[in-house]
Amino acid sequence: MSTKDSDRIESSGATEATAKLSELRALDHRHGAGVAFPEVMTYLRAELRHLEKSEPRTAMSLLDLAAYEAVDLRADATAQALYEQTLMIAIRSGSRSQGAHVVASLAYLAMQSGQSSAALPLIGAAIQGSPSATHSEIAG
Repeated sequence: MSTKDSDRIESSGATEATAKLSELRALDHRHGAGVAFPEVMTYLRAELRHLEKSEPRTAMSLLDLAAYEAVDLRADATAQALYEQTLMIAIRSGSRSQGAHVVASLAYLAMQSGQSSAALPLIGAAIQGSPSATHSEIAG
């Protein structure tokens, strides 16, 4: 297979995964997490390992969607596990902005769970990890 052929296949796969992400988001908007979450998790179980390597941004977006839906379903432990999985991909892929977003989501989850003392350091880490944060913003 030529390089052009493999590039086309990877691009096609990326297009399919991105289209599936859009489809799953639309399902969530139309029917809510109760309907969409099982569909997202089924897709993640089948495709996550591949997407982590070939398309980490889409993998993180799918995990973030699943975590958000888990929060909606009050499955906080599941949401936390999904956010942590997203964070690991963000770290491996060097996506500082996605990492900061996930840490902020973990802080929100901690606050929502009544764990404000756990949320505060996460908020600080999210601010420090944000690529747009300047030293003066962080220092206060």
